[in-house]
Amino acid sequence: MKKTLILTSLLITATLALSACTGQTTDTTTQTDTNQVAPATLPARPAEVNGIVKTIEGNEIVIMNELKEALSDEDRAAKQAERANLSQEERQALRQQELEATETEQITLQIPVGVPIMTGSGSADGSNVTAQLSDIKAGSYLSIWQTADGNIEAVKIKGLN
Repeated sequence: MKKTLILTSLLITATLALSACTGQTTDTTTQTDTNQVAPATLPARPAEVNGIVKTIEGNEIVIMNELKEALSDEDRAAKQAERANLSQEERQALRQQELEATETEQITLQIPVGVPIMTGSGSADGSNVTAQLSDIKAGSYLSIWQTADGNIEAVKIKGLN
């Protein structure tokens, strides 16, 4: 009887000790959302390359660059005012007509590692969120900013065409 009592108390003590050792700890690290609103990293000037991605392999893209004259600020404001009165469907139809009438040239670019890639956040405030190179697909419409020596400094994914 004495052996059973000692053995039982040892078993209970061992169980309590082991259960205290296997307690789970809570993880205090927090994950950051990769789609947080990013600071304005896109240049304020118009992009030098605008067009639809024909193909993408790794970081090399073939893009159908639109060849069109840059609009002055006054012309751009007049165009925006004109389109403000159109419905969403009418704006899309007009944009499609413009795209079909726009001359393009095929160019090949390599997007270097570390270049900011952005996309619209989807909110009405026009903010951008960070994106990844893997978010660029064939058919994506891109705006690409280049430095004077031709290096890519920023990319914005404007959607799929």
